[in-house]
Amino acid sequence: MTATVDLAPADDAADPDPPVARRDHLDGLRAVAVYLVVLFHAGSLRFGGGFIGVDVFFVLSGYLVTQVLLRDLDGPGGRVRLGRFYARRVRRLLPASLVALLVTASVYVAVATPSQIADAADSFRAAFLYVANWHFIRESTDYFASDVGRSPVLHVWSLAVEEQFYVLWPLLLTGLVWAAGRFGERRRLVLRVAVAAGALASAGWALALRTDRPERAYFGTDTRAYQLLAGALLALSPSVVARIGRRRWAPATLVPAGLLGVLALSVALDGLDPIERGIAVTLVAVVLIAALDADAAGLATRLLAWEPVAYLGRISYGTYLWHWPITLVIVELVEVDPKPLAALVALIATGIASLSYQLLERPIRRSTALDRRPGPVVAVGLALSVVAAVVVAPRVLDRPTGEVPVAAASPADGFTPVPSRAELDAVFEARFGTTVDCVDRAPSACTVVQGSGTHLLLMGDSNAQMWIPALTEVARTRNLTLSLAVAPGCPWPRDLYVLDPATRDRCRRTKEDAYTRVLPALRPDLVVLAGAPEQQPEDEDPARSARIRRATVDTLRAFDAAGTDVVVLESAPTPSVDGFNPLDCLARSRWVEACRFVARPSPDWVEGLTRDQADALDHVDTIDLDRLICPFLPICDPILGGTVVFYNGEHLAEGFTRSLAPQLAQAFADRDLLD
Repeated sequence: MTATVDLAPADDAADPDPPVARRDHLDGLRAVAVYLVVLFHAGSLRFGGGFIGVDVFFVLSGYLVTQVLLRDLDGPGGRVRLGRFYARRVRRLLPASLVALLVTASVYVAVATPSQIADAADSFRAAFLYVANWHFIRESTDYFASDVGRSPVLHVWSLAVEEQFYVLWPLLLTGLVWAAGRFGERRRLVLRVAVAAGALASAGWALALRTDRPERAYFGTDTRAYQLLAGALLALSPSVVARIGRRRWAPATLVPAGLLGVLALSVALDGLDPIERGIAVTLVAVVLIAALDADAAGLATRLLAWEPVAYLGRISYGTYLWHWPITLVIVELVEVDPKPLAALVALIATGIASLSYQLLERPIRRSTALDRRPGPVVAVGLALSVVAAVVVAPRVLDRPTGEVPVAAASPADGFTPVPSRAELDAVFEARFGTTVDCVDRAPSACTVVQGSGTHLLLMGDSNAQMWIPALTEVARTRNLTLSLAVAPGCPWPRDLYVLDPATRDRCRRTKEDAYTRVLPALRPDLVVLAGAPEQQPEDEDPARSARIRRATVDTLRAFDAAGTDVVVLESAPTPSVDGFNPLDCLARSRWVEACRFVARPSPDWVEGLTRDQADALDHVDTIDLDRLICPFLPICDPILGGTVVFYNGEHLAEGFTRSLAPQLAQAFADRDLLD
């Protein structure tokens, strides 16, 4: 789990006419939180729960922002000065984030591979528009999404949560104060009850989602609102701080206990998932913040308020903006252990953050001219965000299409130079086949090639989709008919769903339509099945394996009983090293040979199962194309005959599968499947 947060001081104490006096001890708490997150992102085993820094900051932000708003509501006007509030948020957050995102995009496009750049483009747009959290929720359930955890802008999702909170909370709080005013002297109690109810509802919703949709529970604004509202509730209850301060023993006990509690929850603990841990640290943070504000003279409070520590807290927003892309760059270039990595990242990110704070952030925040023009500040801030997302980011992330020179190999080298970057980009942009969605349409809409010969129907997931170019070529050259019932993430066995609930719901709709409506209507002569390789041993998850076995056998037997000829295209060889992408490797390498890989053992247990069924059933057959894809199996070459073989670690490139059309047609003919 990856975490981040808006580390911006919420009280704007450095601005002219600050509404709340600066509390250096809370800046010190920011410093503790940000470096816990740095340790976590550096891969520290000891601080495997360091992402709880996000929880601390959400509580702290809710507390301080609500105090700012209450000062307005309790002041002479009795209302929140929305323009002034939003303008201060823009001046505090936008300049540093805009620069950090633009620099990150410029560096990323220079070092990343085509697939990584394509995956990151939408992430950058979402980051500029402060909706990154919802973008990553969608990406986490997108079957074709790359590893979300490697996004160079993953760390801004919590900034999006806070910005959404900053937009909505002043309006909501104003409405709550107005409604509570009808209760007279009990209005503050009613207000606290309403905020507490909202926090409990949010926490309950996060707990309800954490099992089936953990990414939704973790990234969602609504499922994070309880932490911001917990801080707001503390701000609405100043008597709590006063009561703690009146008992000498309470602050002296609660401050160290709270700090120890935060540290304890930041270490790797078994039995607590991120949502449960978040609820626990929220409670601890509320107590700790209240005790810190009540204990101005305590040892721990004075330590947090010590100027070097407080300064690190004041620049912690910049530290966080820079630390995650710096981490990714370092681990990409060198192999380094977590401890030195954390120290190096902290040093570099803190240095950049300090420069940003002194040269960019403070001058803008202290500008009296800008302070007098809140409306234009908000308008310009919104315009800059939109322009950066819609115009600047696409241009920065648009890799030049010109030929990238490649050094020619000398005879003595014995190595093959990789294709130009433009050629590799073309392979990536071609993907690996295009399917059709004919759900709720006439069954004939599933047909992509019309011929007078055998009618083929391709079924399966994205591993079936990658065979569409080859089968399209076979159908056109042999005068066949080709129809598709292909849906990414949806394995061909009926009643088998292996991915997240969102994908499962989509697959249930598309697969049931294929089996109950399309197949009976089209009555194909041959059903071609293809699916993803099975990478788990059968005994690793017996319940899951039993579901796969049962669905596979039942589906093949049902086809056989109906007299429908079926052929299963076995999956292509995949790298034995998790995460290895041959196309990305070529984009980084000088020689093709550097991107050879050892394939996983084949056949896997599911392929063995389908072979057994083919032996036992009259109308079922299998085709193994491994030797066409990797002639020197288990060694696989990324390029064969000048053609890039792999789109990624699991799918073949469109041009290569198309080149296999003659061999695939011959394999069908050898089994008398095209008569």
